Amino acid sequence: MHVSFVYLLRQALGLDAPGTPVKVVEPYQMLGEIAPDLMDALGVEVVGLGGPRTMYGFKNEN
Repeated sequence: MHVSFVYLLRQALGLDAPGTPVKVVEPYQMLGEIAPDLMDALGVEVVGLGGPRTMYGFKNEN
């Protein structure tokens, strides 16, 4: 999910204070981290599995 949407969703659900940054987990597409508290709030029961490297070839440090 795009990092800007993750930010707005977290704000709307009251999970973060305004201005709290969202971790970018995939820089090419600017995907934001879906943290466990957001998964719980949305009722998500699946988890994405990232690879060892980003699309740019850098080490993925999730």
